[in-house]
Amino acid sequence: MKKYSILLAAACFLLVFGTAAMGQNLIVNGDFEETPTWPENPGFDTDYYYLNPATTGNWTMGPEGYITIGDTPRDYHSGWFDFYDHTGASGKMLIVNAACINTEGNQNPPFYPTNWNYPSNLGPITPTGEYPDVDLFYVLWSKTVDVLPNNCYEFSYWVTNSVNYELAKIECFINGVSKGIYETKTWNGEWEKISYSWKSESNDSATIVLREIVYKCDGDDFAIDDISFSLSNSHPIADANGPYLVCVEGTTNLDGSGSYDPEGDDISYLWKASNGSFDNLTLENPSYTAGTEAGIESISLTVKDECGSNTAETIVVVYDPTGGFVTGGGWINSPLKAYKADLGLFGKANFGFVAKYKKGADIPDGNTEFQFKAGDLNFHSSSYDWLVVAGAKAVFKGIGTINGEGAYKFMLTAIDSDINTEDEFDIDRFRIRIWEEDESGDEIVIYDNKTDGQETTELGGGSIVIHTK
Repeated sequence: MKKYSILLAAACFLLVFGTAAMGQNLIVNGDFEETPTWPENPGFDTDYYYLNPATTGNWTMGPEGYITIGDTPRDYHSGWFDFYDHTGASGKMLIVNAACINTEGNQNPPFYPTNWNYPSNLGPITPTGEYPDVDLFYVLWSKTVDVLPNNCYEFSYWVTNSVNYELAKIECFINGVSKGIYETKTWNGEWEKISYSWKSESNDSATIVLREIVYKCDGDDFAIDDISFSLSNSHPIADANGPYLVCVEGTTNLDGSGSYDPEGDDISYLWKASNGSFDNLTLENPSYTAGTEAGIESISLTVKDECGSNTAETIVVVYDPTGGFVTGGGWINSPLKAYKADLGLFGKANFGFVAKYKKGADIPDGNTEFQFKAGDLNFHSSSYDWLVVAGAKAVFKGIGTINGEGAYKFMLTAIDSDINTEDEFDIDRFRIRIWEEDESGDEIVIYDNKTDGQETTELGGGSIVIHTK
């Protein structure tokens, strides 16, 4: 007889997409504790001039449009307050002498006092209105980071004014879209945390920009600390449960109640099946009605919240009690790595089986024996769970013992290629997978003759016969 196979696994697979750790800050040195090298490696982009932090003393930060990284603003300007970073302990911060425009007279901005040496790299400068209500924009801090598509992120920073004159105005952009303008409300080291949420959609990177809105030349100096950009919401977890068992044209209830969102957000459900139908595919626990033919059908459940989705896959076994039965006996050459206790073992393995539905029964009857002498493995079935006969292929699942002990699960796939001479294999084929489960429900495989190249193994002798009704 000729023999071929397609193996349909009866396991439940969970597809979980890799993500960065929740809350992990993607901004390197966002707390400014590592003093950058300037201009070789500042760690961020800016339109401002940089003052070497070692250049301390009264008025060293006098000219507008300068930044530095230091312990306290007072070290660089006698008119600024003396305070710690936002944690209340000794630490560094980004200290800013805000850029400005002198609006005395109808000048074409920008106009600076002639006695100060302003840098030429403070542009481009784009006025958004006419004198005297002119706002100029300077990139204070900008950085691009890699992100995961279809995830939610939070960007935040801490800010306080360094002097009790005018308050600063800072606008945040992510990928060119403004997230809002914030006008500081405190000074003298009373730090505020400013936060914005952002969904990555199809983007795989985020360019974050903090830019100062320049409108005064008097006192809108400030400090920034602990810039952070991190995942703010985990994907929900899908659980399709299963595998499920139903007779042809029968109905069974599916169970998605094990799905959840780590943050407790509301989630939506969407079921799909390779065959059959649902009463409502958006329910947590819908009813599924099988088609008119026996087979092993794939089912997926996708759960989604505002920030992403997750998909779990399982199977539904559709059996036909009147659809025929399968018998087989012979031997295969057990390949390397099939016997998991000793991956180097190989050699002859004998088998014999019969699986059929008795009249009026919905649980199949029969017996399965499998012997692999090289591994001292003698498997004997105790009971069957289900049997599916579809064309040239039969698949059945049950429980049995090894060397007379235990309760091991097994699934056997048998191919009788005489039924379909157009298939790619011309020798009957066989696979048996034997496993147990630990306390957590994880599978521990004992034996599986599937190899990297073949789902099933051709018979070295014997035959497999699928008996049609």
